[in-house]
Amino acid sequence: MNWEDVERKVLSRIFPPLRYIGVKSTITNFSRGIDEPLYEAWERYKSLLRMSKSWFDDLAKLNMFCSGPRPQTKLLLDASTGGTMMTKDEVEATVIIKSLSTSDH
Repeated sequence: MNWEDVERKVLSRIFPPLRYIGVKSTITNFSRGIDEPLYEAWERYKSLLRMSKSWFDDLAKLNMFCSGPRPQTKLLLDASTGGTMMTKDEVEATVIIKSLSTSDH
């Protein structure tokens, strides 16, 4: 038995496949609720990502959050960049989202 086998067995007990699939699906299909403020959506999204370990790269995480909000929020996010959020790297986009969510709070 090697380290990878031990890791796989421990993770399968702590984080069974059905839970993994459920969390991954929730993150992939993330959307902001109808009456949910941007700051709440951002906090909820970050908590989902904490459960996901490193299943997604930074660009995928950014894309999933920016695709999830309502159209008017997506327009606001894009307008804040002077173009589109997808032209920003994860650090720049996170700063913009944090700033907007703070003012939305």
